[in-house]
Amino acid sequence: MKKILFIVQLPPPVHGASLINSYIVNNPLLKEKFSVKVLPLQFASAIADIGKFSLKKLLLIPGFAVNLVWTLFIFRPALVYYNLAPAGLAFYRDALYALMIKASGCKLALHIQGQGVEENSGKRKWKKWLYKQVFRNSFPICLAERLYTDIESVHRGKYYILNCAIPVQDDLPPKQINKYPVFIFLSNLYKSKGILTFLDSMKILKQRGMHFKAMVVGNTGDFTIDAANAYVNANNLADNIKVIGPLYGEEKFEALCAADYFIFPTVKEAFPLTILEAMQCGLVTVSTFTGAIPDMITDGLNGKLCNSTDPQAWATLLENLVNDPESAKQMRETARSEFHEKYTLEIFDRNVFTIIQDILNKQ
Repeated sequence: MKKILFIVQLPPPVHGASLINSYIVNNPLLKEKFSVKVLPLQFASAIADIGKFSLKKLLLIPGFAVNLVWTLFIFRPALVYYNLAPAGLAFYRDALYALMIKASGCKLALHIQGQGVEENSGKRKWKKWLYKQVFRNSFPICLAERLYTDIESVHRGKYYILNCAIPVQDDLPPKQINKYPVFIFLSNLYKSKGILTFLDSMKILKQRGMHFKAMVVGNTGDFTIDAANAYVNANNLADNIKVIGPLYGEEKFEALCAADYFIFPTVKEAFPLTILEAMQCGLVTVSTFTGAIPDMITDGLNGKLCNSTDPQAWATLLENLVNDPESAKQMRETARSEFHEKYTLEIFDRNVFTIIQDILNKQ
């Protein structure tokens, strides 16, 4: 039985990449066919720690390197499946470990769940060289075909596409029929994910006389829950917007099923799981042309896309959408159907298994 070593981020903290990694390492098809071992990359203990330098993280690097060498020597995997940080300080840590893995003679699959390779590697010649060494003779796994462009300047050869997925919720609460449109923002509260654009567009809709309700669901990021509440109170939006904070599991899906439109004005994203959650619940997703989102949402078919960060443009788009209920109804039905056709965990498990088998069969 061939052996696979997974080096991935796992919850906690809970975020898109850590959830996807948990689905991969618990894939029943892999456990049946291969001997599987996991070395978690636990360098961040909270969402706010992700992407930030700390002395604690620095001190963990050599200890993990020793553990890695020992595991490679004792376990002797045929393949190492590594969750590579594409940019930032974490990339240099991952580059060290990736080069150590390749030096051991193991095949290396690099699962890239973000963007930044092209931008970061183009800043200095030595950075370009380092990226090429990491990707040389490795097997990159990208979240969508359009995201391969982020790594094609540093990689030549075989690569794989693995769309994200989420579990099917068999007991979703019934869809509510709302008197007024209900908008929901569901994400950790980061400015890059569009929380300010969302709040500003809601303020504009109220100024234009629209009757609506809205929810903000998510944990503190670089914009706090307290700041969101302060915005709501300062702009007299307390009757319209409820800042709920983080929700998980059944409570999160109850909130989604209580809404009509998922609003996600993100400017920095790869393959957001929140869109899949909204699709499963039959919401109309309104988002941007960022990352793989145009592969998930076809404008006018299963949602709407906006190419602006201007809250006025977002308010106008939402206003037009609410005033065309027949189109919105069709988008909801198409979104739910496409989720079950493309993004269930069962489909994802088969795709992961096929990719790993193919890599192991490569000479």
